[in-house]
Amino acid sequence: MRSNKEGSKIKLKEINKRTTKTIREDLRQYKPEKTRQTIEENRSLKVLKRNLAKSKTEIVKLQNRSKKIEHNKDKLIEIVEKI
Repeated sequence: MRSNKEGSKIKLKEINKRTTKTIREDLRQYKPEKTRQTIEENRSLKVLKRNLAKSKTEIVKLQNRSKKIEHNKDKLIEIVEKI
């Protein structure tokens, strides 16, 4: 019974390793493609800077008065209203 659990743990570790490796490879392929696409769309640094300046920043978490971090949008609105 013990060897069965150890075998399943080893299999899970191998799956995790392969998954992590695949994700890393996908990101390596995605970044140059995205960079190339961005350069082609903007064609100059001035346009790129202007587009980046227009982008919105979104608050995804805030700390309430009791030092608890909130992620829920409704709770975030309540925290901001109290401030």
